[in-house]
Amino acid sequence: GEYEKGLDLVEKIIDKFKDLVQKYKFKDPLKTYIEIDLGGPTIPGYFSHITSSLHIFNLRNIFGDRKQAYLYGFEIPGYKALDLSEVAKLNPDLIIYESKSKKPSEEEFREIMEKRGWQNIKAVASRKYVLIPNDTLAHYGPSFIDNLEFVIKKILEIF
Repeated sequence: GEYEKGLDLVEKIIDKFKDLVQKYKFKDPLKTYIEIDLGGPTIPGYFSHITSSLHIFNLRNIFGDRKQAYLYGFEIPGYKALDLSEVAKLNPDLIIYESKSKKPSEEEFREIMEKRGWQNIKAVASRKYVLIPNDTLAHYGPSFIDNLEFVIKKILEIF
């Protein structure tokens, strides 16, 4: 019976995802920078469930052409650190920032942006950013679809 329950859950998740896309897909693409703070900037690349799911809503990851699951804005053995100045050059319309905390702080986010010299990035200057709690998009279980809806609704509040 557990296998059958699993398949039923998959069907419900697919139906909900289709419904979300119908309701919330953006008409025009938005250049989007996504960052997950895992003690340093962790950025989804092409092979990430985050990039794939947001792409369907017309949210185009500015690093979605990088052929790896994640890029890192800090030193990790075996990975070349991403030069974060690339973000300013790509000038995203939207920033999705997943905090390392359950309660993201606007003050902390603004400090990070200033420290990086990103105050003039379109998304920062126009306040087109969404701050989300840890494990909102990074976590990929059955609750991912609900979390995705939460994020999309937050984006719709500012666009």
